[in-house]
Amino acid sequence: ASLDEAALGEIPPIPPKFGFRIEKLNPLAFPKGQPLICEMSGKPATVSLVTPLVTLNFSSKDAAMQAWDGILCKIAHVLGTL
Repeated sequence: ASLDEAALGEIPPIPPKFGFRIEKLNPLAFPKGQPLICEMSGKPATVSLVTPLVTLNFSSKDAAMQAWDGILCKIAHVLGTL
């Protein structure tokens, strides 16, 4: 599937065994002064939702699960190509 197909509204199928994990963020692993911000709320991020193609930060595990169950499980495989 190409990026052109995604631009036309046709999302390529989800790869087999496309999963995710949620990891606690370690602020010491990031450059000093880099803000860790939740993708949904704009609050300080405490966890990352990690997939094979994209990593997104969230304020809580519940927020990450809500985002995954809502739409991310359907589109995360194309976010890395955007």
